[in-house]
Amino acid sequence: MTLEHMGLNEWLIIGAALAGPVLAVQAQKWVELVRAEANKRAWIFETLMTTRGARLSHEHVRALNAIDLAFYGRRIFGVAHRERNAQEVIDAWRNYHAHLSRPVPTTPEGGANWGATSEERFVNLLAALAKANRYNFERSQLQSGGYTPMAYTNVDQEQQALRMGLMQVIGGYRTLPVEVRRPARAAEAASSAPANDAPHDALAVLPVAPSAQSPAPPATS
Repeated sequence: MTLEHMGLNEWLIIGAALAGPVLAVQAQKWVELVRAEANKRAWIFETLMTTRGARLSHEHVRALNAIDLAFYGRRIFGVAHRERNAQEVIDAWRNYHAHLSRPVPTTPEGGANWGATSEERFVNLLAALAKANRYNFERSQLQSGGYTPMAYTNVDQEQQALRMGLMQVIGGYRTLPVEVRRPARAAEAASSAPANDAPHDALAVLPVAPSAQSPAPPATS
């Protein structure tokens, strides 16, 4: 069959045979892209859920900073297009980030209000992430479902106290108390010696007995 005698059906068959492998490769790339995006979003939610009680940890902060990229959306002609669930996550993260950027009030009442608002906005973010990842969690589970041993809290507080104390000493705001004590051997010697022979110096050195080669004292008449 020559090209002059080929009809529309023949040309469609040839076109499908040529375009089939190309379309298959593009479809595979699209599937991999969607899967990678879903895995990244799932990792963010899982990390924030498992680090609810350790919000200063590197993994927790890293997951927060990855939200903008994971939920950016698909770019069409340079414009980002997000589905509704992704936009809700972005909005919740912006509200939470704006609150975290504010300084913590120094008054007890102001600090308590800041902490309550921080907790509420963080739970809002978890709720949006759960919805975007097709999880069905109640708000009470997101708010108080995490487990943090008291030992972790004590260790964090002790480390914070050590850091603050060391910085104050280095900066000259505090002094390091030093206590000078009598050595153990000197204390024993002082307790065993007569009252009139007790050493007067707190850091007195034990007397050394004369050696055999020491000259004898002169005889008296």
